[in-house]
Parts: sequence; structure tokens; C-alpha cells
Amino acid sequence: MSAHRALAVAIALIAVAGCSGGGGHSDTDGAPGTDLDASLDGGTCPPPGEHTEVTDRPGAALVIRDQPGSVLEADPSIEYPPGAPGGALAYTAVPLAEGTPDQGGLHTRVALSDDQGASWTFVALANSAEAIAAPPGTCPPAATCTATRVHETASIVFDPDEPDADRRWKLFTHRYPVVKVAGDPQAKLFYALGHIALATAPLPSGPWSAPVPLASWPGGDGDGAAFSTDDDPATAGCGALGEPGAAVAPDGSLHLAVACIRPPFDDPTLDIVLLRSPDHGASWQAVATPLTGADGACLGGDGKRVNAADLFTADNREYLIATPESQDQRLGCAVFGFADVAAGTLDRQPARFLTLEFGADELVHYAGACTAAEGAPATGFTMSHLLVAAGQPAVLHELVSGVPAP
Repeated sequence: MSAHRALAVAIALIAVAGCSGGGGHSDTDGAPGTDLDASLDGGTCPPPGEHTEVTDRPGAALVIRDQPGSVLEADPSIEYPPGAPGGALAYTAVPLAEGTPDQGGLHTRVALSDDQGASWTFVALANSAEAIAAPPGTCPPAATCTATRVHETASIVFDPDEPDADRRWKLFTHRYPVVKVAGDPQAKLFYALGHIALATAPLPSGPWSAPVPLASWPGGDGDGAAFSTDDDPATAGCGALGEPGAAVAPDGSLHLAVACIRPPFDDPTLDIVLLRSPDHGASWQAVATPLTGADGACLGGDGKRVNAADLFTADNREYLIATPESQDQRLGCAVFGFADVAAGTLDRQPARFLTLEFGADELVHYAGACTAAEGAPATGFTMSHLLVAAGQPAVLHELVSGVPAP
């Protein structure tokens, strides 16, 4: 099952790097344009607003000091509460075995900064990949399989009004099975058989609680979750949820933006749905669908998928970040302010569109997801970038823009 997720596609492209004509090749170099004449729901796409170009030439990669082992970092989430003495960064760690990414070992790590994001230091393994039995139907007949349950796309939040001090830091992940078939170098990722999980801690350094299911869907393994896609007509058509991004809203409630992955899974439609918890994560309700896959056509996508949602607040206003997608392409991150947080509606004009000036030698145009935190101006927005150039090893890294949150 494929949900066209960032990490899966990036690792797949790393595996085939060096082959001419890599997936997602574009004949147009430079930053992608925005088709202002594209039709959307019978109307005209809104203008893109301010364009801030982020370049990685010479560029600054996100550096995390004192990490154990050899890993790639992906899908960072920054939480740096304004006025706080320090902030936290959660990220997916991809173990490397002789330079090859191991998707069966995906887990979440946490780093700290005490200088507004200018530097980050590893402090905690928040979870780990767990050995499990291969779910029914995931291992071919007569094959030998091993399976793990992994954590991907972490989102970290500080919930200051949480009455239980041991639960004030919250970590959201997509937890799902990965199956490896003996003799097949490509791991099988079963996103739709998983769930959205929640773990808590008194501090970013832990100790982190065991994850529990927060959101589930028919066919997933999130028994006992506080929310199911069947609970609301707005999410009933979601075959799975993915890429969680959380924040504490200005009114103190918890918000969680997730990708609603609508089947068929080999070519899904991805919308962004917004969930709300008024009680620090004990219960959740669907609020709205702030962005649909069709909205991505206004920002260079193929009109089927917007993904990689993240939420943050700045100057007491809430913002949503999302990435428009095309097949094996990500072309940047749109930043929308909420017009009405309670209703889950956005300003139709993005406050900012962050993109890259892709090099003429890049075979793949792949930039996004993004994250930001008001209290970390030294880091500013970060953006995932997969660099694939002919004859060169592929590089997946996180760019530090230094462009502060609005």
C-alpha cells in the first residue's frame, strides 16, 4: 500500500540514485511557478502571496550533535515556546546499515536547543521499532518474513495547561507495520494497517510513556483509540490518516492536522483534516478539512495531494503548513493563517510559499515537509530536501532557512 509519503518516496529514490532520469524529473529548472489561472471548485486560485525562496547553495543543514549510531534525520518538528529557556525538536531517525536506510528501524528521537534554534543536541530516544508478527496477508505464501512496528513523522508539543505535569510534553507519530521478505531488498510499508499514536513526558528528555492509539480507521490496528475516522462524516472516507502535525491553539485546545488518505492506495487523494481536543488529548473531534488535494494545484501540485501538515502559532495566531505533491515530487511548503480557528477555515491566500531554487543538475525536484516555531528564529523554517544528481549519492537532509515564523 502506498500513500506517497515523503520518507518512503525519498528512501526509494535514494535506492535508485545514479540511474538516469530519476523519478520526478522536471525539464524546468529553478523554483516552481504557481498557476494562478488554474480552476479550483469553479473559481480562480488565490494569489500565492509573499514568496520566500530558500536555497541550500551554499546552505545550512540541520545538525544534531551527540547522536548515537548512524542515522538519517527526517520530518523534524520544532516546539520552542516563546519565553521558554529552551526548545525541543522531534524527528524520525532512519538507521543506516552500511549506508543503506533501514525502513524497518524507523523511530523517534528528540533534541534540545538553548540558543533559539542555533544549535541542537540529542537528548532522548522517545520510542523504538518493535518486532512483531507479520500481519495477516502481508507475507507471501512460502516466504520467510520479519516485521516491525515503526514510528514515523513525529510532532512534538508543549501543553502548558495540562494538569498532569508528567503529560505536558506530547509526541504524536504514525505507527505502522513494516514487513521484510527474505531475498527482497525493498521493505513493505503498510501505512493503512497502523494508527496515529500519542506518547507523553514531563520533559523533552523524557521519560516518554509507551505510545497509545489516538486515532484509528477501519482496517488499522488502533484498537481503543480516542478517535476513529468513522466518528465523523468528514473523515469517514479516509482509508488511513498520516503525517500528523500538532499545536496548542490560542484558546488552549490541542489541534492535530493529519493527511486523510483516500483510496485507492496505489494512487490516493490526500486532503488535510483538522482534529481538536478540548481536554489535553483525552478526546478528539473532527473540525474541518482546511485543505483538499485539489487546492494543491494552485501551488504547483497535481491537484490530488496536499500532505506533510504542520501547525504552529505566532503572535497568538495559528498557522498551517502543507506541501503540494505530484508523483515523486514535492515543490515547497505553503503557510496559511487561519481565518477562523474554531471553524477550521484558512485565509485563501497563503502568507508565505517556501520553495527552493533547484539546481540544473537535480534529477528530482523534492522539497518539503516544513516546520517552524516562533521561539526559534535562528532555525526558522526547516525544509526537507532530497538531492539527487547524476553520478552522485543521493542526500536527504533538512535545510535551515533562518526565515522566522511570521
